[in-house]
Amino acid sequence: MKIITTLLILAASASVIAQKAPATKAKLAPPGKTTVVKSIPRLPVAVFATKAKLWDRRDVTVVGPIRGMKVKTDVKGAKSTTFEIASEDGKARVNIFMKGAFDAKLAMRDGVVAIATGSYAWEKKLGKLVIKNELDCSIVKGKPYGVTKGSLGVKRLSAAL
Repeated sequence: MKIITTLLILAASASVIAQKAPATKAKLAPPGKTTVVKSIPRLPVAVFATKAKLWDRRDVTVVGPIRGMKVKTDVKGAKSTTFEIASEDGKARVNIFMKGAFDAKLAMRDGVVAIATGSYAWEKKLGKLVIKNELDCSIVKGKPYGVTKGSLGVKRLSAAL
């Protein structure tokens, strides 16, 4: 009985594989030009926080001033940075997590406007620990995740939207 079931599954998967369209070669951009793989929305933290649940498990860019930055080292010696990006009135906040620490040249500290791009999770469970309202900006190969210094002020960016 198990052999017959296995053979039926193999036959079904072989027919599905045979029906797939032939792979096409991806066109590369000419030298000196870049291609945008995916458009990630860029939002001020006050706008983002109003509908934060809609962004659960999606990539997003949040802009705002840094508050409460902490660099921690775990038992294995790996560094991680945590802080929050908050609106000017302090009502809207997003927790930011990033593996590693900032380069000293960036001069990231409390009050500096930051642009954080990462994967947002409304609620993330790590064993018994539950983390809420977190944007994971750890570097991932093939994704534009990370935190940089903002060039636009929060007020000017909010007015542009």
